[in-house]
Amino acid sequence: MDKNRKKNFKLFYASSSHIFEDSKIYPQNEKTTKLFRSNYALVKYLGLKVCEYYRFKKRIFCSAGILYTHVSKHISKNFLIKELANKIKKKKYKSRFC
Repeated sequence: MDKNRKKNFKLFYASSSHIFEDSKIYPQNEKTTKLFRSNYALVKYLGLKVCEYYRFKKRIFCSAGILYTHVSKHISKNFLIKELANKIKKKKYKSRFC
């Protein structure tokens, strides 16, 4: 990668809270011990390490976020998860998998 492109390149890696499976520490942060028990969690952890490598060794702008999924009764009815759940409940959603 030439130097001009390297300067303009930015990457965000979306990791997952699954890297903290069975952790008893709340809230977690990037310093919390990683306890992965699934392939998915392991891959998300390795992605964090790859991001770290490119940030420090290759000097590429690479940031990572550890994302938590949550659903609340307070979310908008148009929020995708809630909309799908309501359609499934009303049997208006047809899936080739169900």
